[in-house]
Amino acid sequence: AFSLKSPEELLKEVDQHKVLEEEIHSLNIQLKQNLEEQTASFKHTQKEISDYKYALDESSIVAITNQKGIITYVNKNFCAISKYNEEELIGQDHRIINSGYHSKEFIKELWITIANGKIWKGELRNKAKDGTIYWVDTTIVPFLNEQKKPYQYVAIRADITERKRAEENLRKSLKETSDYKYALEESSIVAITDQKGIIKYANKNFCAISKYTEAELIGQDHRIINSGYHSKEYI
Repeated sequence: AFSLKSPEELLKEVDQHKVLEEEIHSLNIQLKQNLEEQTASFKHTQKEISDYKYALDESSIVAITNQKGIITYVNKNFCAISKYNEEELIGQDHRIINSGYHSKEFIKELWITIANGKIWKGELRNKAKDGTIYWVDTTIVPFLNEQKKPYQYVAIRADITERKRAEENLRKSLKETSDYKYALEESSIVAITDQKGIIKYANKNFCAISKYTEAELIGQDHRIINSGYHSKEYI
């Protein structure tokens, strides 16, 4: 049998519906606020990432490769130093700039390191399109997937060609100095004294002709070999 609800029951149901509608409305407002906050946070994060990328691209030589080493991105600094344009580089691997300087073992060790998800740091000697050589201080960072396997590599480099050139020039200069010193030592009788005339160094030829050992000479002045022949005015 169909029974009518009392006015009190109807009012109670209406009140319950109102409460439910208010709760749903409140939840919708909260969800909207959460969505807006998340969207703002996402935009802020995206802006930060964009700023970091801009700073990196402006200050460094950057290349990105896939897990097989195929270049998928290069920045303008990479193109400038390598003398290749972007179209020539994308789809190639880094053998395109290989100078042949580093051993196969060196390159193998590099790849083993990054393939295992570890960061590699070192100095690389590369060759540009026009054949010129350049050096880069390099950091290669693997990007890992959920299985902790690299899916791409980001290589960040700094041009150190001038520093390496200076080091090479210094090495040559030191070698040259060493060669001159050797030639002098072999051909001449050499002694070095301080400003007071105290012997600090005597080479083997000095010892041979003076018949003194190095130990006997060091700390003395040249009076030890004075024959008395020359006048005080001469000395």
